[in-house]
Amino acid sequence: MHSDTSTTLEQAISQALSGYTAETDFEVITDIHLHLDADSGTLTLYDDNDMELHHVIIDEWIDTDADECQTIVIPQLSSVLRTMADAHCFDHLSIAKPFSFVLEDEEHETIEELYIVDDDNIYITGDLLAGIDTELDQFFQQLMEE
Repeated sequence: MHSDTSTTLEQAISQALSGYTAETDFEVITDIHLHLDADSGTLTLYDDNDMELHHVIIDEWIDTDADECQTIVIPQLSSVLRTMADAHCFDHLSIAKPFSFVLEDEEHETIEELYIVDDDNIYITGDLLAGIDTELDQFFQQLMEE
């Protein structure tokens, strides 16, 4: 991922959430919705009421097709959100937890739940379990040999 894209995404997400600081009234929001217009490369962030929070053009994503969305866009967004969470960017928002960042299509159908912000639970995603079959097979093989 280009560092420019990563920085732009992080700034856009921060800007979208800037209205939910600890000084503002507490909001009950279940999701932050992200919509990518693949033709223009515009990523728009919305709240639950379809109010636009922020939008940004990602040049790298212009004319993105469905396959590229799965292999490029989703991993980039997920990575930025994990980095922001690790830096505690979501800790002091006036949004009820848990809430999610969800990538949606034009009909507001979920494409991918990108990240869940929750203080009390840890969510296991596909990345954590990727390759576990192979690792378990190797582990059992090693046990059998000993």
